[in-house]
Amino acid sequence: MNRFRNALWQASFLLACLTSAGSYGQDGYFGTAKVNINPLTPIMLSGYAGRATIAESTGVQQNIFVQAAAFGMGAETSLLLTVDSTGLPDNVVDPLRAKLANNLGIAQERIVMTCTHSHSCPCVSGYLPNLFGAPLPATQQQHVDAYTAKLVEWMEEAATEALDNRTPGHEISWANGSAGFGQNRRGEGVDDHDLPVMLVKNAVGEAKAIIASYATHGTTLNASDNLVSGDWPGYARQAIETLYPGAAAMIMIGAAADSNPTPAGTSLAAFNHGRTVANEVRRLIDNNLMTPVSSQISAFQTEVKLDFATTLQPGDPSGTMLAPSPSSMNYGVTSWTFGKDLAMVFMEGEVVADYSLRLKAELGDKVWVNAYSNDVMGYIPSERVLRAGGYEADSSNYYYGNPGRLAYGLEDKIVGAVHEQLFDFTGQGDRLQLLVDWRTGEASIVNMGDLTLSIDGYTIASPAGKLNPANGAWQSFQDQGLSSWDEANNSNSSRITEFKTAGSQLFAPGTRFSIGRPVIIVPPAKFGDDVGGTVELTFEYSLAGGGTEQGGVRAEIGVDVINNLVMTINPLTGAVGIRNASPFFDVSIAAYSIASTDGKLRRAVGWRSLADQSLAGWDEADNSNAFRVTEFNPTGQLYLAEGGTVLNLGTLLDVSGGAINLDRLKFEFLLSNGETLEGVIELAQVGAAGDYDLSGRVDGADFLAWQRSLGSPVAVAGAGADGNSNGIVDAGDLAVWRSHFGLVGNETAAASVPEPASSSTAWLLLSLVFLHRLRGVCARVADTQAC
Repeated sequence: MNRFRNALWQASFLLACLTSAGSYGQDGYFGTAKVNINPLTPIMLSGYAGRATIAESTGVQQNIFVQAAAFGMGAETSLLLTVDSTGLPDNVVDPLRAKLANNLGIAQERIVMTCTHSHSCPCVSGYLPNLFGAPLPATQQQHVDAYTAKLVEWMEEAATEALDNRTPGHEISWANGSAGFGQNRRGEGVDDHDLPVMLVKNAVGEAKAIIASYATHGTTLNASDNLVSGDWPGYARQAIETLYPGAAAMIMIGAAADSNPTPAGTSLAAFNHGRTVANEVRRLIDNNLMTPVSSQISAFQTEVKLDFATTLQPGDPSGTMLAPSPSSMNYGVTSWTFGKDLAMVFMEGEVVADYSLRLKAELGDKVWVNAYSNDVMGYIPSERVLRAGGYEADSSNYYYGNPGRLAYGLEDKIVGAVHEQLFDFTGQGDRLQLLVDWRTGEASIVNMGDLTLSIDGYTIASPAGKLNPANGAWQSFQDQGLSSWDEANNSNSSRITEFKTAGSQLFAPGTRFSIGRPVIIVPPAKFGDDVGGTVELTFEYSLAGGGTEQGGVRAEIGVDVINNLVMTINPLTGAVGIRNASPFFDVSIAAYSIASTDGKLRRAVGWRSLADQSLAGWDEADNSNAFRVTEFNPTGQLYLAEGGTVLNLGTLLDVSGGAINLDRLKFEFLLSNGETLEGVIELAQVGAAGDYDLSGRVDGADFLAWQRSLGSPVAVAGAGADGNSNGIVDAGDLAVWRSHFGLVGNETAAASVPEPASSSTAWLLLSLVFLHRLRGVCARVADTQAC
């Protein structure tokens, strides 16, 4: 019997290996690594501006580390790094994420780097550029630059080791505890005391990793404590690893921008705060309060444009720091969902507590919010903090090199991005959705879930009175002749309602009903002007069996309507296209220029210029090269209608070096009226073969995506439903869909994913022989001194 059980265990283990090698399923694969990142030379410590008059640190009070945790295998690998650092800037994070993603064959949203925001860690090049007022002396800057280069090597080393250390059979669980030593430093009483904890056990039940997060600054130690230390997060790691020998303890920081540890000022206080965290971890684990979590991770990444404020708004404080000219920055949010059990949200920058409190209130108690993730580019205030002003809203921007405070409206943009990412996780996918095209006001009611719903009424409301109930605008179900539907007599610019007087209307999964253009859209004044925000709407419907449900309101084609020319890039091939994305204006251009500061333009071999395409009057500039290509028409202009033909410029961009850095590209054009504008650059969303709606599955929804865009040119070859990459949605793309129907996620791209050594042909054959024989046997300080 023991021999039978042992053989059966070997067969199960081998089958798990084969399944992972063939389909890249996760199967509980997990590994960790830890690398010491103490500075090798004297170095300036970060975080406190007061250290400008203090010498470089020459000692280590507490060792600091980068730690990595690798979940899953193959294209489903997800990689989390926690770094004892005050902050990581984009010049560190972006290239490393791109390199790791390229080497692993995984999407960048599956790689997250967080920092513990200890103010006793070494300076990193590019982070807090104005922290000390004047530039550092040459020798000190050299030490910082050398440490930064070494830090990148150490981070890559930890990531690689964690990947190499993966073994199968791990189980994940989580619980949400609390701690009280973080206090709002603005005196406003807005605090997030949650202390979420994740436990990863190996196949024999041993704790292999404990990941925890708490929302307060790493500022227990003072600027005068000029020794390297991880502050309370470092002491928390030490204490947890003492309680659970053999387990890697990884500490992240929540939305802590306006929270400080209390008490503070001594190493003993830092030690005690760390012990408080560890004791709460032990309470949750040892009292069996952990809840199992799926190992199947889905990852999402969104970048939104946050504008800087250029005008003073009514009620703004006198200290409001305005930007000198219109400008904006890109802000990223990443989310990982562990099945339907847990959602981890990773927010860039120093985020105030309002965000985490709001997200958890709106999305539920299975949401874990982390800040100081990936690029820490500055403070991210809420609307409330912007109105109040102060350090987090205004003066902190100097230290981060930002031109001024961020403009109102950022909170809804960021929160909205998280809502979109967690749409299916929160169950919104099980409700009817009102899809609105914010360019035209066209709306549809659609069932995007898996269940058939039966309704007998619906209402759309607009507090600002942006609805048009007139015939020809709102095309009600009654207008469309659907049996027994009747418009309510009180339908007006604030509310439109109709109900079914007999029977009910079935909405099977995928069912979609257009209701015309009932939403009033106000266009911008001229081409190139920014478009105003979306219209605030609510949508609810009544179920035939009784009860009313709140439906979702989603953007049909992007929330941010672009009133400009857009240069779109296929990130896989480097193909470039230009289109007029404005739904309001036609436009004519007489020249365009595309620049790449890192020389990534394939002028000689990839650029398919308008002159090459024999468009009358167009001429390539003689100085076109790998850093800039320019083309002009001295005798006329090119007319670009909204929604018209896409200008295909060939595979202009070299993507062989990995992920594309949009900050190093610039697209400008000359209008026929002599005005020069800067266009928008975006990456095309390109799914696996046949996955036209980017859902990770090739199914009937992809057929609908193909059907709705049939005959239309795409922004760039290979995007949208252009499965055969010929630049237009045609019958060939239907064939691609048919040949991949039913495949899920990585199955459609398995050929492009590097296979692990264990899936070599010889190993596979040997394993099959083994199974055949076995069958026979078994039938991350309130003043300007701290950032």
